[in-house]
Amino acid sequence: MNFDPSDLRTALDHDELYPAFQPVVELRTGQITGFEVLARWSHPVLGNIPPDEFVPVAESTGLIDLLTQTILKKSFAVEALAQSSLAIAVNVSPIQLRDFKLPEMVARTAESLGFRLERLIIELTESALLDDPQRAIDVAAELKA
Repeated sequence: MNFDPSDLRTALDHDELYPAFQPVVELRTGQITGFEVLARWSHPVLGNIPPDEFVPVAESTGLIDLLTQTILKKSFAVEALAQSSLAIAVNVSPIQLRDFKLPEMVARTAESLGFRLERLIIELTESALLDDPQRAIDVAAELKA
């Protein structure tokens, strides 16, 4: 890690994190069916810091919810996407899958920006289920609802 962990809080406060959109293409037709949203950080001094460096810091410092909410807000607010029916896929940290506040935060963020939740895909990693499988299943069920 080339940055001070406190830089991440500053980055969130100064709007340095942003979503990058990776197209999801249906191979059979060649049509774009949606986008995977990837968090990116452009540090003013160090340049681009990869997610595999800043996401663990967000998890360990309690900033992961703020990071997720920031990326969701910016993604839901992209007018070209808001006007379409394309899906948006976002990754959720395994730590967040233990938090029953996550579904409410996602719903509230989407509602505030008029984003229809049926277009949202929440991506989970296998490790999200290892620590407390039942809790992860319960939070995932709330997200689905």
